[in-house]
Amino acid sequence: MTSKSTDLANQASPLGERRSRLRRAADRQAPRQARFLARSVRIMAEPKSAEERLADLLVVVAGLVGADRAAYLCDRGEPRVAVVVRDREAPDDAMALGRWFAEQSLSGCDDPLQLPPVVLVASHLPAPRDRSAARRPHYVLRPLPGGCNAGLAFAFRSARGAATALPRLTPVMAGHAGAALESLAQAISDERELATLRRVDGERRRFTSTVAHELRTPLAALSGYLDLVVESKVTDASVLEEFLARSHELVNGMSSLVGDLLELSRLESGQLELSIAPFSGTDAGLATLENLMPLARAREIALEAALPTRLRSVLADRRRVEQVLVNLVGNAIKFCPGGTTVVLRLDFDGPVAVYAVRDHGKGIAPEERDSLFEPFHRGNGSARIVGTGLGLSIARDLTRRMGGDVDVASIPGMGSSFVVGLPATKEAEPAAIALALEHARHREEIELAHGNHRSRPESEAQDASRVVTGALLRSRNGGRRRARRSNGEAAVAD
Repeated sequence: MTSKSTDLANQASPLGERRSRLRRAADRQAPRQARFLARSVRIMAEPKSAEERLADLLVVVAGLVGADRAAYLCDRGEPRVAVVVRDREAPDDAMALGRWFAEQSLSGCDDPLQLPPVVLVASHLPAPRDRSAARRPHYVLRPLPGGCNAGLAFAFRSARGAATALPRLTPVMAGHAGAALESLAQAISDERELATLRRVDGERRRFTSTVAHELRTPLAALSGYLDLVVESKVTDASVLEEFLARSHELVNGMSSLVGDLLELSRLESGQLELSIAPFSGTDAGLATLENLMPLARAREIALEAALPTRLRSVLADRRRVEQVLVNLVGNAIKFCPGGTTVVLRLDFDGPVAVYAVRDHGKGIAPEERDSLFEPFHRGNGSARIVGTGLGLSIARDLTRRMGGDVDVASIPGMGSSFVVGLPATKEAEPAAIALALEHARHREEIELAHGNHRSRPESEAQDASRVVTGALLRSRNGGRRRARRSNGEAAVAD
């Protein structure tokens, strides 16, 4: 048998035919693999963020297999499912693929809270002409080789399309895609960590600068007063007394600032100890108003309490709750014009106790509300109001540590109302707190819009269903004040 006849016999055999078929398939795949690798390298080298490059690479991979879209999951660091969204595409289809992929990644897990979050990444690469969404897309999962438990998920228009298109992603191309996507995922993690570090460093710098400014200004004034006194340049006794009184006020202000800073530090470090136990919400409200009567009387502000007539308990740290209420009512008194009323209200919404502190000041501009609870935030027009700018931040953090939250309703020109939601029972879940705050905020906006109690003479007859403390404000000699109850109504007597 000649050599030529031997070759023909080999080609005619099943094994030879299979080898030839594989060689021809490899020859056809080689240009596609080269184009995919070249395009991947070009995307990796583009001066875009890692998230944008990841999105562009997912578009290329989806196009390679003929899928509508692709998603990527890598459990290195914090697991996330990244799903690409093109320009002018609705996110619903992308989220559906991402949720399916997340469920598949933890198919053996019974806890849905452990599912990795779905993140949409935007790509600005041109989309194919036919972008009509499939009525019932077919999802396919494709594991990827690599150092992490990585995989790709695709959305096809039909199961038949997936069966014929998915083999286009050869093991070689899957390896290239896995390496590139894992590298980009690590770059995204590094970018987020760097952004967090920069944000924290910026906050630290702003915090340090603000504290230095808040201390430097009163220290300079205090130094000026004391220099004049020490150098015996003040000969008038009345002027000397005034300078010493002002110096005392400055020292008290700095002491308050330092105290607030220490409180904020304990909150942020988790070292604040709380004593959670049931207590009377009405008693806590009355104690708050009693403590603030001198300040309200000095500013000619009437204090009014709308508290439950029967005992209802709040499940929190009473001392800390009173601290929060003193801060909110004190702010209302300081920012209200004289002759108006500040109302402290307590309602119960299912398992949630909701305090509301309503004033009729100038209100809060919508653009200020997002930064209202930030440390050292001082609203417009508050430059002459004594304060550290930490009270609202501390009040919110304290409330959250006790399982509650704080929100605000405000209408510019009509006033503001701060609402504090706290657990009344152990069954008060965060969702119930949020819903109760939403109800209270809506109710307070209606009250503010109607202008209730905007201006009220002290001699006006008070509603018998309310605990009105105007009489206490008019008490001249600090006589003994006590709360009494009569016929199911709450009242106050000297």
